[in-house]
Amino acid sequence: MRITIAALSLALLTAPGLLANAQTRGLPSPPSPAINPQDHGAPNPSGRVNLNTASVQDLRSLPFVTAADADRIVRGRPYANSTQLTEKSIVRPSTFTAIKDLVTVSSTPSR
Repeated sequence: MRITIAALSLALLTAPGLLANAQTRGLPSPPSPAINPQDHGAPNPSGRVNLNTASVQDLRSLPFVTAADADRIVRGRPYANSTQLTEKSIVRPSTFTAIKDLVTVSSTPSR
C-alpha cells in the first residue's frame, strides 16, 4: 500500500488529539480558515473552500487537486452541490473522496 505525504498529513490533521499534540511539539499550525475574496478577506465560517467562489490558488491548496483540476472546477461553475464535480467529470472520484469534506457550495455572487 502506497501512502502519500498529503494523505498522511490529512489523516494527522483530522485525527482527534493528534493536532494539539503536534502544536505542543513546535510543528506548524494547521492552515487558517478558507478566505473568500468575495467577502473581502473575511474567513469562511465553515473553514471550507467554496467551489463557486474560490480562486485557483485556493482550489490547489486542497489535497490531490492539480492545476488542471482547479482550472476545470473554475470553468465548470456554478455548482448546485459538490457531487457535481464527479457528475460533470470535473475531478476523478478518488480526488472527490479526498476533498468532499473540505469543500462547500453556496450561491455565486451577483453581478
